Amino acid sequence: MSFKTGIIKMAILTAIVALPACSIPPSESDGRKRLETKIQSKSDGLIRVLSFEMTEGMPGEISPVYSSYIMKYTAELEFLDNCASKSLNAKVNSDYDYEAVCGLPQGTGYSQGTDSSLVQHGKGEREKFRAIFVFSKTAQGWR
Repeated sequence: MSFKTGIIKMAILTAIVALPACSIPPSESDGRKRLETKIQSKSDGLIRVLSFEMTEGMPGEISPVYSSYIMKYTAELEFLDNCASKSLNAKVNSDYDYEAVCGLPQGTGYSQGTDSSLVQHGKGEREKFRAIFVFSKTAQGWR
């Protein structure tokens, strides 16, 4: 076997081994990490993730250079202090911002069940909800 043939075989073998790693979709762990990061950055420590379960995953390709992955999930959150937030059950998308404020701000006139409503949560209260994340494939992996 010549040197050139050996290099070609090595390149092919490397490509075959690396190919499956490129197509691995985001995992349930990736989804939980993404939710925890969003909540930590927006809730001022008033909310934490108790459980996260990926219920469905769907690969998508918008164009030859842009791949996406839609992850449907259910999660349960716990409110760590008395606070107000938008109703989680009113949102079933990835853009929910998970903001929470201590107590209930005066003059908000919240009404439960509408998309923009503020709901008061007691310390230790738990809430389950369903939502989706859309991951985009980049050179650095799924984001």
